[in-house]
Amino acid sequence: MDEYVSGRRLYGDDFTGEALAEWYRLEATRYVDMTRARGGPYRYQYHALNELHTWSRLPPGRRFERVLGMGSAWGDEFTPILHRIGHITLADVADEYEQHNVAGVPVRVVKPGMAGELPVESGSFDLVVCFAALQHVAAVTRAVREMARCVAPDGFLCLRDGIAANRFHERVLQGGPASPRGIPSAILEDIVRGTGLRLVHSDYQMFPPLRKLWARLLRSELYLSPVGVWLDWVLSRLFLWNYRYHATSRWHHLRPTSRTFVLHRPAA
Repeated sequence: MDEYVSGRRLYGDDFTGEALAEWYRLEATRYVDMTRARGGPYRYQYHALNELHTWSRLPPGRRFERVLGMGSAWGDEFTPILHRIGHITLADVADEYEQHNVAGVPVRVVKPGMAGELPVESGSFDLVVCFAALQHVAAVTRAVREMARCVAPDGFLCLRDGIAANRFHERVLQGGPASPRGIPSAILEDIVRGTGLRLVHSDYQMFPPLRKLWARLLRSELYLSPVGVWLDWVLSRLFLWNYRYHATSRWHHLRPTSRTFVLHRPAA
């Protein structure tokens, strides 16, 4: 387990057979269950974060006729750019996300395979988005390659995911699920590089102490505030030198815990 906790290897990435099937089974309803457990009305909480690190990095005014959301649940992340989207395909393992449109934009729902396989044609999407879903996926390398396969010429792949261990090893040793477990930053970068897509933008975010302080003082969600996400970005950059996959002291928590990539497939 030490090689996984240290970040030298990614736990679950090489799973096959029964181990992969069990992970998939446990994840089938996890996000739905987490949302229900919080109580109160559901509200998507990351619009300002997505704008700073993703949407603002796409060509201004560019329309995306065919969009794929991997692990997108109800597709709420697309709300700010719906006027630029023609059709959305949502790929998620849970059955609860069956729907026909997102604020009027037509939707098709598909279910990915256990290793992230997608029942869609290669090069069929102008924009592929995966926000914070890979930490719930066992076979991350295979899932990212599959998403890259779906990107059309002159299309984009946008990824944002956790890069902290989230004490997954303690849950595993106690017989529980590993998910959610982040992907070590260097490993995630290698996986992204392996897609062969051109890097447009990469950055770090989600500085945990700021989110806690923001909620305590302002009683609001940090990642819905343009000012908040800018401060989060500054602190994530300032403390990047302190990044480590697994935190073993309070000091270690002064680090970014998420990373974003915006990738582009050049036109043929």
